[in-house]
Amino acid sequence: MAFDSPAVQRLVARARTQSYRPRQLIARDDRLGSLFLVLEGTVSQLLEHDSGHLAVLGYLYPGDFFGEGFLNRTRQPQGSVFRARGTAVIATIGADDFEDLATQHPDLALQLVRQISGRLDQAHRQIADHYFLDVTQRLSRRLQALCLQPDAQRRPDGTWLRINRQELALMIGCSREMVARGLKTLEQNGELRTEGHNVLVRSVRPPAPP
Repeated sequence: MAFDSPAVQRLVARARTQSYRPRQLIARDDRLGSLFLVLEGTVSQLLEHDSGHLAVLGYLYPGDFFGEGFLNRTRQPQGSVFRARGTAVIATIGADDFEDLATQHPDLALQLVRQISGRLDQAHRQIADHYFLDVTQRLSRRLQALCLQPDAQRRPDGTWLRINRQELALMIGCSREMVARGLKTLEQNGELRTEGHNVLVRSVRPPAPP
């Protein structure tokens, strides 16, 4: 999303801007009445189940909105939790202010719809992967997807990712030990190399259709 567009500049001007420390809670799904925009840093979107277990749904980057659930008046909270992954700067605007801006600037609403559509596609891929792929295949697919994100470090020898095994386990729905075995298998196949919390993915493939 272009931060230099007049609509986005007006949104940021009307919003409250706040900095967050790494892992600091930004918002919970059951208490959202505002729209959030990532200005700097990365945000983790987590899913908290009634059982207390967590899943990592994905990461949000500068230009990404979240908290749009208030647009659905009959919606029940889904248990999403948003935390700063590192230091992050977030703009927060109330629901009424956003709806007023979107009425004046339809392109702002269109940008939000496009993001929601993209996340729905991503969710469909994750559901399909969970049903039709084994852990190692799911792990490979998720690493490939992370390589396309803004914070991936692209170098001549491949793409470096900084992520730990626990995060990967929460992303693909398995134990940390299963992730460790999957990484070992992929390393033996020559697809990647691990160095502590760093993973070198040797080749990046375009995402498969959902």
